Amino acid sequence: RLSRCFHLLSTTRHDATPGTEEGIRRLIFFINSLFMDMPKAPPIREAYSMSVLTPYYGEIVMYNMHELQQENEDGISKLYYLQTIHKQEWENFLSRVGCTNTKDACKNHPLE
Repeated sequence: RLSRCFHLLSTTRHDATPGTEEGIRRLIFFINSLFMDMPKAPPIREAYSMSVLTPYYGEIVMYNMHELQQENEDGISKLYYLQTIHKQEWENFLSRVGCTNTKDACKNHPLE
C-alpha cells in the first residue's frame, strides 16, 4: 500500500524526491497519516486555543532586512539562524535567485 501511494503522489521526474532528510521524514509522515484512524474532533467550544501564528497556505511572511540582520542577545540574527537550520532550502533559494552567496542575494533581491 505504502509503495503504491508513494508512486501515486510522485511525479515522473526522478529528481522530484525530497533532497533532505526532513523532506523525506515529512513525506513518510504524511503518507502514514493517510492510513491512520482519525479521532473525532471536539466541538469548537471545547477545543484548545492557539497562541502561535503560522503561515496559512500561500500567506506571505515578510521581514525587512533590518529585522533579519538584527542580532538577539546571543549575537545571532534571524537570517543566520534560518540559513543554519534550513541549509538545503537556503541553497535552493540562492540557486533560484541566481546568486552564489548571502551578500549578493541580500543586495540584489532585498524583497525576496
